[in-house]
Amino acid sequence: MGLFDAFKSGPVVFNEKEAFIGVLVAAIGVDGEIADEEIDSLLTILNRMPTYSNDFSFIKSTYSKCLNTIRAVGSTGLLDAVVPQLNKSLYQTSFAQAIDIVIADGKVDKTEEDFIEKLKSMLFLDDNFVKNAVSIVSIKNRIF
Repeated sequence: MGLFDAFKSGPVVFNEKEAFIGVLVAAIGVDGEIADEEIDSLLTILNRMPTYSNDFSFIKSTYSKCLNTIRAVGSTGLLDAVVPQLNKSLYQTSFAQAIDIVIADGKVDKTEEDFIEKLKSMLFLDDNFVKNAVSIVSIKNRIF
């Protein structure tokens, strides 16, 4: 046993309500940068959902928990922790919102593409849904 092992905590556990936020924060952090606009986007998404609207303290504490997890194990590690807790009824919603966050800047790098592929696989989404979701979100994010 190492000198500091007694001070280390075990793996972070997320509940069902935190899991949706976790997917989105993982999408935000996948490129290694978190912009103010991405945080604003996250808050907009969550405030539109009855489960999270007007619960800023919960959102803030969950966001912090997610960031700490990303620092420890990365965005894909956060996905590994939250997806098993995610309500199946939110699989498609969380995927579409994650795509929206990832492609909001108009480009998708290899790390982001790998992240989306992993999320697709973890959520057991079919190719037809994924193609449609990417197409719709791409149209939504076009800058004219």
